[in-house]
Amino acid sequence: MQSLIKNLTSKFFYKFEDIKIYTILIIFTLLVALFGALSYFEMKKEILKTGANFRASISKEITFSVNEWLETRVKSTQNIASFLEFFTDNYSEDKTLKFIKNAKIINKGNPFFDHYQVIFDNATIIFDEKIHKITKDEFDKLKQKQWYQNSVCKDKTIITTIDFHGILKEKTINICAPFGNAKLNGTVCGIIKTKDFFHKIRTQVHSFVDNAYLFNEDGDIISSINLIENPSELKNSFLMFKENLTNYIFMHDENYIEIIKIPNMNWYVGVGINEEVITSSTIKILLRNGIILTILFILLIIVSNSFHTFIHNKILKKQKEYEFILSYQLKMSETGELISAISHQLKQPLNSSLLLLSNTINLKKLDEISDEELLLNLDLCVKSNMLMNETIENFRNFYRFSDDIKKFNLYDCILSLVKLLHMEFSRYSVVLEIDKFDITLNSNESFLKQIILVLLQNSKDALKDKNGKKIVKISAKICDEFTEIFVSDTGSGVLKPKNLFTKYKQSSKKHGSGVGLYLSKLIANTKLSGDLELFKSKNPTIFKLKIKTDMDKR
Repeated sequence: MQSLIKNLTSKFFYKFEDIKIYTILIIFTLLVALFGALSYFEMKKEILKTGANFRASISKEITFSVNEWLETRVKSTQNIASFLEFFTDNYSEDKTLKFIKNAKIINKGNPFFDHYQVIFDNATIIFDEKIHKITKDEFDKLKQKQWYQNSVCKDKTIITTIDFHGILKEKTINICAPFGNAKLNGTVCGIIKTKDFFHKIRTQVHSFVDNAYLFNEDGDIISSINLIENPSELKNSFLMFKENLTNYIFMHDENYIEIIKIPNMNWYVGVGINEEVITSSTIKILLRNGIILTILFILLIIVSNSFHTFIHNKILKKQKEYEFILSYQLKMSETGELISAISHQLKQPLNSSLLLLSNTINLKKLDEISDEELLLNLDLCVKSNMLMNETIENFRNFYRFSDDIKKFNLYDCILSLVKLLHMEFSRYSVVLEIDKFDITLNSNESFLKQIILVLLQNSKDALKDKNGKKIVKISAKICDEFTEIFVSDTGSGVLKPKNLFTKYKQSSKKHGSGVGLYLSKLIANTKLSGDLELFKSKNPTIFKLKIKTDMDKR
């Protein structure tokens, strides 16, 4: 009976533990899914923002192209009008018409226009290379048209749209320039078919562009890249936009259209971007990667659960294996402490390297850094990486007692470390002062650098949020067979000195591992035949590192 109760209690306990594990996994999965969803919407928002910027940019670019294209053709038409004005004043009407036709001054093959037409006030029309005579009544009707009045009667070059060209039987854009002299008056017009207007300006338009439009001031659509299904609705949307000029965008058929007025004209260019095309490809990639990561995460949970179950069953079946696992866990715990220490030691030089590289890249982009400064910064990064590599190797050998003893200058050793931290200290306006001293040590330079690094970083962390003077000072002196190194700062001081070097002391840093000073003291004791202590708790805070001057005389 007692055995049964014990078994039931044991099963219930393990089931309860499993429930806790599964609950944690489910909560974590939900958090990952929530983070993924938030990232998805944030990414989509940024993509749409990029699309809006692209829409504004491409609208300005197309408007500029349209304006330049039209101005070029206006000048071409004016040049032809000037030539005709001179030529018709020196020759008879018949010779003029014959010369224009035979010399092919105005012909369909001209790259600027689809067609040309010249209308003389004697009711003669030259269309491309053919001469047409019209009746007086037809010519009188022609002279009453608004475009003729604006061009010939007001003697100025105009750009106008013809809804139905009498000869071409389709909608056109006419650029007309008047000419006249004592013998003959008229107007020369370059004719552009509206259906091919945008394709003439740009043979290819970006795939993100859904459509581009050319509007007149009344909202009529002169031309567009693609066929418009509901032009009347688009016209109404444009007219509403003109009434409310608070922005340059209006919505039509679920697409935003950016409007820009052509300079010196009452025409407008509108560009619509298909935002679905912009977002769909990127979103598909995000969704695909998200699904893959989710599947991998689920597989990881399954594998982890299977592994946990396997170990759990093994522990229940064999007591010896249970003891082996406990021993293994103890080793893992020691390894964890070692990894934690390495992480603590590597964070600072790694951050310094990243900050230095980032600053160097920005200066290089702005062309504000010389080659010598660039090489110097790269050299500092290499030294920082060498220090990190040396840190890892030293921690690997920490419990092997494979010490590397050599002679080195203490001042140069500290100075080389300070150079790596200079950028980070400058970032927080911390002044680093080093007394000049000439001390030669026969010791482990790498372990010494690690301890000084911890002290300097702790001082920097204590000063970075402080107002007023931020000073860190390093000094050293020889005392008998030991060398004493003092690191002081003007921070707020140490609140609990008794717990400062304990193994589980929590660091004041937000992301600290909490073992920096503990490990530094341990290294000083076991590797440098010395000690690390808090010499003064505040005003200023001073740490004293005492190490053997000559390690060979231990």
